[in-house]
Amino acid sequence: MTLAMGRLCYRGALLIADTHNYLSDGTTRKDYKILHFDGTNSAFAISDASEDANAAKSLVSTIGNLLAKNAEQRWETVEGIISAEMTSWHKAFRKYPTTHIVAAIMLKGVGVNLYFCQPPRTIIKADGYVAHGVGAWITDILQELLFDSFSSDHPQAALRQMAYLVYRANKENAFCRGIDGFYLDIESGRLRHLNPTDMQDAITASFQLDHVLKIAASSTLGRGKHLENNAAAVRSLILQCDKIRSVDFRDISGSLL
Repeated sequence: MTLAMGRLCYRGALLIADTHNYLSDGTTRKDYKILHFDGTNSAFAISDASEDANAAKSLVSTIGNLLAKNAEQRWETVEGIISAEMTSWHKAFRKYPTTHIVAAIMLKGVGVNLYFCQPPRTIIKADGYVAHGVGAWITDILQELLFDSFSSDHPQAALRQMAYLVYRANKENAFCRGIDGFYLDIESGRLRHLNPTDMQDAITASFQLDHVLKIAASSTLGRGKHLENNAAAVRSLILQCDKIRSVDFRDISGSLL
């Protein structure tokens, strides 16, 4: 897994992942890496990263089937299903492959949770952000440094932040090619498939924020008579970051989030 990232927002939760697998012979193939479901009682989007991709997909598929059949509107039941299946899966290996799972889950009429899971029994409810994969080392650092990890952001703002993190992961050679994603919308009670073109547009435009951050840091650490002029220049740059701000995220039906 190159990169998968989950974020809570004030109207639900978001999960995105890249769509390419890099094979041992240097070639790539397209691979949609998010298992998703939208039912009467619940909806979810789940991604995995593992040394053994097929084994991990088998685990996630089993968890997904059980969550889809679950009618209990209790987080304890959801967490119990995940824990029991990870433990059972783990026991089948003499040396199990290191595997990480990010799951965004909505119990309709109750709310959403974002989880980081690792067999055999690790289940952590994320405060607002979680990522795994090769690119996560850079996105974790920048998320902590630049953005709040709480769920108060509008989904549009949260997706712009996520797009910038993907952009920076790519600058550090994470090679995140193609982005697929889902939005668990509390207000409508639906799982909404994100339009991938909007996400790619935001990633491409994220160079603007990179430029502002560099100039702002240099200006802040300067001194002397040019400080006010530097501050004015940074303000002007912020106002000119219209490319990334102008991206409006929609679902694949064309409806705005």
